[in-house]
Amino acid sequence: MDSGRFRTPRHISINDRSDLAPALTDAETMVLRLGRSPGERGTQFVLVRAPSGLSAFFLDEETEFDNPTKSWDMRPSGADIEWLDQARRDILDGYRLLPTFSEASLVNLALSAGIVSDALDLDPDSIGAAPATVSTTFDFEFVPDESIDTVLSHNAGHVEIDAIAVTRRDGQRVLLIIEAKTGATGAVPKHKLAYPVFALSNEAAQFDEVIPVFLRADYDGKAITYDIHQCSPPRTSTGEHCLTALTVTSHRRYHLQVAEESHNDSR
Repeated sequence: MDSGRFRTPRHISINDRSDLAPALTDAETMVLRLGRSPGERGTQFVLVRAPSGLSAFFLDEETEFDNPTKSWDMRPSGADIEWLDQARRDILDGYRLLPTFSEASLVNLALSAGIVSDALDLDPDSIGAAPATVSTTFDFEFVPDESIDTVLSHNAGHVEIDAIAVTRRDGQRVLLIIEAKTGATGAVPKHKLAYPVFALSNEAAQFDEVIPVFLRADYDGKAITYDIHQCSPPRTSTGEHCLTALTVTSHRRYHLQVAEESHNDSR
């Protein structure tokens, strides 16, 4: 093989199921990045199969729960703006100035408008509008599936965490770890959310609960559709980090209008 034509990151950094190489899809096999090779410059990766098939490595965004879609009209003349305090109204005014919405803006808007708090049944006014983010290297270990005994080591590998927020639910201190995507529904690999949870596991021990959240935002030029997926902690019954144990436990959808004038589509 001509190494000059082979781009390893494109084949092992999977952001959607459609990114997976056809040969791996046909073989029901997932590829996972494992950080740096000890003493070398290359990137480690592993090919793995689960007894339940390839779908075990992807979040099910189509999971159905008995939660009707909520429509929130928070335009200046909207019917739902009145229940926001002045500070949050001022925050929303900032979003109305934007010519387009970035992924980070869409996450912050969901927090500012109270959508994340409502979706996760958080205590009122317990979450701020500016979450922490990080993009750096982490070490951690995990098993890819509870049926697999092999423990995988992620060595000094790059992990990007879209949003981290400390909040409260039922009076308990809660850590939210959020992975966000924009656009129409796809098939997001579980490691996009599980790796951040694994990376922060030591620091997360100080909290009463850690909630992995997958947020998808789709803007059509008039309103934003938010899908908020609360997920289970990615661990086995014995407490080991386990990739495929991450599953959607609740899903709520919101249609949010915030501006009188249409923005440009951010996609």
